[in-house]
Amino acid sequence: MHSSDEEDNSSTSSKEHLDEADRQQEDEIKRKKVVHIAQEIMSSEKVFVDVLKLLHIDFRDAVAKATRQNGKLVVDERILSQILYYLPQLYQLNKDLLRELEERVAHWSDHQRLSDIFVQKGPYLKMYSTYIRQFDNNVALLDEQCRKNPAFAAVVREFEMSPRCASLALKHYLLKPVQRIPQYQLLLTDYLKNLPEDSEDYKDTQTALSVVKEVANHANDIMKQGVRLLIALNALGFAASRLIAVPLKANVSPFPGVSEGGDSDEAVQESHAATNVSKPSQEAYQNELNIESVERSFILSASSAKERDEWLEAIGKAIEDYTKKKITFISSRSSKAPIWIPDLRATMCMICTCEFTLTWRRHHCRACGKVCATFMINLYHNKITQS
Repeated sequence: MHSSDEEDNSSTSSKEHLDEADRQQEDEIKRKKVVHIAQEIMSSEKVFVDVLKLLHIDFRDAVAKATRQNGKLVVDERILSQILYYLPQLYQLNKDLLRELEERVAHWSDHQRLSDIFVQKGPYLKMYSTYIRQFDNNVALLDEQCRKNPAFAAVVREFEMSPRCASLALKHYLLKPVQRIPQYQLLLTDYLKNLPEDSEDYKDTQTALSVVKEVANHANDIMKQGVRLLIALNALGFAASRLIAVPLKANVSPFPGVSEGGDSDEAVQESHAATNVSKPSQEAYQNELNIESVERSFILSASSAKERDEWLEAIGKAIEDYTKKKITFISSRSSKAPIWIPDLRATMCMICTCEFTLTWRRHHCRACGKVCATFMINLYHNKITQS
């Protein structure tokens, strides 16, 4: 009997020893992952800063060189600055961010933390929302200038074919700032998952992730507002290319260009029925009109007061007709095909964010209209159809 108790105690002790060894091994694996993710955050930031340099400095230099060779302006400086809108600010912000990340990673054993850098830069990350808000307009301006200005189009083509640009379209690089915030979100989520809760960086990572998610949600809302407005206006036969949407408040959803928020048809109908369109009261903003609804509110800015009044009348009449006939502006998934996201807006899978390659090719999901990798379409399509 005494011998049996000793065997049981020995067996329990051995099991506890093995469990402790397993925990230590798991902790060591996570510690190595944390270091690897920190290095990945830094290295991906280095690549991104180089993209910003390509746009803000190298492309500008190419335009300036062509101007000197031609003896006259290839493109008006005001137009070029609009195409490259907010890139100088983003370049400076991310250059500083990269410098601090490189210093932390280089002396990792001394600090073993980096999320406090994102917390400090948090308020400035909201500049991405400004860039994203104007992205479609600026790309449209680039296309327009390439059509109307042969000299500028030649500079763009030559720059795109240069080794610096790696034979990729300028639009490919202009899209990178739109994609960077969700990349931060994915990297910080993975980083947090592998941090021990007693780590000095744990709370800062939670805060940093919250800041990045807020920016991502705001950017997502901006894109959704633009898409929904175009759906509404296109349903009435309008061309909305000259209108600029400026959001007043944000509705949160998790990923730029991916989640549609899951709004039901009933919610959308209720929102449209309660929509109010009005002129601003301030004299200084007479080219604008306010659109207010239960779901969200925003400002539309036209090129003149006359054009603003035309839109005011047209949108007001559309809302009135909708209320009378009880028709929805937004198509239902169950009865109509989704609107396809333009290829221009995605250089990576809009579900898993992987870069497209020869083997990981892009496709449009027939269920939701997003640009995805083939494998992800099967998973996401099933999820949508089941729901």
